[in-house]
Amino acid sequence: MPDSVIRIDLKHPDLRNDKPYFQRVKRALENEAFTNQSLQFTWDPSDSSICPSSAAAYFNSQNCTVRTCHTKVKVHRERSLRCPKYDPKSGKDVDGPHELVEYLSMRMLSCDMDRNEILNSYCENLDTEDVDTALMVHCKGFFSASFINRLWNELRKISLEPWSALCVNGFEFTPLTFFNREHTFTTNGDNNFAILHYPGNAFLLYQNSSSNKKQY
Repeated sequence: MPDSVIRIDLKHPDLRNDKPYFQRVKRALENEAFTNQSLQFTWDPSDSSICPSSAAAYFNSQNCTVRTCHTKVKVHRERSLRCPKYDPKSGKDVDGPHELVEYLSMRMLSCDMDRNEILNSYCENLDTEDVDTALMVHCKGFFSASFINRLWNELRKISLEPWSALCVNGFEFTPLTFFNREHTFTTNGDNNFAILHYPGNAFLLYQNSSSNKKQY
C-alpha cells in the first residue's frame, strides 16, 4: 500500500453530513486503498468524562472487527553502574549527545558494558560517575502525543542525579515524521527521540529524523 495521508480537522464547522467538507473526508476514507486495510488508532478525548473506548465501540457498531492493542510493560533494575555525565549547557562536546543516547540504548537492551568488552568504546569519551541503582521501565504499545506529554511532565517533577531520561521510539512505517516531513523509512527508519532531564530543570532533547540529520 502506498503512503497516504488524510488530514481531518475535527473542529471544522462543516464536518456534518450535509456539508461538502464532510463528503470529501468520507470519499477519501472510502478510497479502495483503505477499505481492505487494518487500521491502528489511538484517541485521548479532551473531555475526561468521555471514555477513550467509545471510538472502538463506534467501529464495532459498524460491523468492523476491533481488537485492543495491549500495552506491555517490563521493569528491571541495574546496580553499581558507571553513568556518563554531560552538561547540556556547555556546548563543548558535539559528540556528547550521540554517545549519551547510545549509552541509553545499550542500557535499555541490558548489554554488557564492562570495560573488558568491546562495547565499552561507546562512552569512553564521556566523564562518568558511579550510580548505585538505575530503574529501567519499558512500555511497548501505541501511545498518543498527549500521553507522552503527560508522562514527561510527571518525570520533570522528579529530580534525579545525574539525570533521568525518556526515550520514545515511533513506528517505522508511519508516512510522516517530525515537522510533517515524509518518513523515508526505506532508507532510514528512525522516528524517535530522547529527552534527558537534569536537576535544576535543564534538559537535552535528542531527535532522529528520517532526513538522516540528527538534531539535538
